[in-house]
Amino acid sequence: MRIAYDQQIFEMQRHGGISRYYTELVRNLGQRADVQATVIAPVFINQYLLRPDVRGRVRGTFFPFRFRGEARVARASNKALLPVYWAGRNFDIVHETYYSQVRRGRGRVRVVTVYDMIHELFPQDFPDSAQVTAAKHAAVRRADHIVCISETTRQDAIRLLGIAPERSSVIYLGYSLDTPAAPSPPDRIARAPLDVVP
Repeated sequence: MRIAYDQQIFEMQRHGGISRYYTELVRNLGQRADVQATVIAPVFINQYLLRPDVRGRVRGTFFPFRFRGEARVARASNKALLPVYWAGRNFDIVHETYYSQVRRGRGRVRVVTVYDMIHELFPQDFPDSAQVTAAKHAAVRRADHIVCISETTRQDAIRLLGIAPERSSVIYLGYSLDTPAAPSPPDRIARAPLDVVP
């Protein structure tokens, strides 16, 4: 199975929960013999994609310069380069990493993850709420399947975005699979002898 993740979140975030989510997916799915996981990101600012166990799955170049507006430069560069990077590539699944009005890449199935509905529930708190909501509507309309990170988010998306329940599912966020497990408790707890005071 060939899965492609687009550039959106990797041109926006140097670090962050959403980009970490996708990096973990790429890293772990890419270790399976039956899966080829690829990030199509001609220019990216994200640090997670530089990990040795992920970098080989990224089609693109890291933008190392840090300054205010670096994401805008990456976005503008990608707008010009994406048609070339996607050309001739067909995937089984294209997973969009954020919300966009524009469809990019070709795949038999298109997936988008909805993280929350905060822009729709509290538009007065976000100056860009109209823009994010419009892009989210466009992304879920063209998606074959919508992943939500909680049942509450799924129910909000069904109600506020009008998606059909059968086109959505819940996959909870987890943690890095290489995080060391906590030691298991001993079978018996050793107790120091109690001093009995007469």
